[in-house]
Amino acid sequence: MVGLYRPCHDWALPVTKPMSLAEVKRTERCAVEPTPRWTARDRRMGSPLAFLERARRLKADSAQAVVVLHAFAGARRVGDIEERMIHWASIMNVVLLIESADMAFNAEWDLGNPHTIKILMDMVLMGLLDIVLGGAPCATWSRLRFLPGGPRPLRFRGALAWGRLDLTPNELEAVKEANLLMVNFIGLCEALGLRGGMFVFEHPEDPELEPYPSVFDTDTFKNMMVRVGGILDKIHQCMYGGPAKKGTGIAHNCHLLSKGALTCTGGHAHGPSSGLNDQGIWHSRRLQTYPPPMCDWLSWGAMSWARLKMDFGPSNTGWGFAPRRAGWGWSSSNSE
Repeated sequence: MVGLYRPCHDWALPVTKPMSLAEVKRTERCAVEPTPRWTARDRRMGSPLAFLERARRLKADSAQAVVVLHAFAGARRVGDIEERMIHWASIMNVVLLIESADMAFNAEWDLGNPHTIKILMDMVLMGLLDIVLGGAPCATWSRLRFLPGGPRPLRFRGALAWGRLDLTPNELEAVKEANLLMVNFIGLCEALGLRGGMFVFEHPEDPELEPYPSVFDTDTFKNMMVRVGGILDKIHQCMYGGPAKKGTGIAHNCHLLSKGALTCTGGHAHGPSSGLNDQGIWHSRRLQTYPPPMCDWLSWGAMSWARLKMDFGPSNTGWGFAPRRAGWGWSSSNSE
């Protein structure tokens, strides 16, 4: 059931523009899906507490059910993580509950809120959360801030990665909020990874140059990766149908994902990722959502991981592999 990632559409091939909705829908006809075994969920985003209760009920009915949180998910759209994860869960016969959460649509999903993060940490400790994935807001980390004509940089590489010393009051508020979301999400990924769960942490790739900041270069992130034995892959979103090259770091603890981590091979055009378009909108705005093929790859990896854990048998975590021991090394694969 689980093997190398082979998309049912030629999503792994270089393309020069995002897939249209019609193209995304056509991929659904490329595989015969069995009767879905995922749980029905309301299209309206529920609260964290409601998510906990749904997970509790599902786990009581099926100990091997898989509960997934996609944090910072944005608006629901065709080909998004939730849609593709349901697709792969159906094919792999995984009982799935997934919540696509974003505080822009429900303020209760603010991961900077102590009450919200406590609920999620409690779910981890109770064995009610199996997979978490997402990317904390990166606007204050962006390299585009170093280009002329835009907002000024709010961070620098090294000691000032968590904020420059001369921030204005408005800048300080934005950086503090971004830092809290980032640290809390790193903590959630670590807590789940140490208990045998899976995490996927997405963030723009580290340029590895002064003065550009990157959370991947911070001790907070590096120490977390050491403790959970994490992997850091680099991908280029043009290889997944993205409109621009957009180098992206994918930190995770699922070796299967590395098999589908693609970097640009050339031979195709890249759209602009900085500056304004003809309508006066920043080109970077269209890069804020994952292209459908990237969602498909991440979802395949998550459901393959879940299927393998279900087949492996029970352990002292309730099901699946044993918890990760702190102190295991981490690796950065697919690096140049």
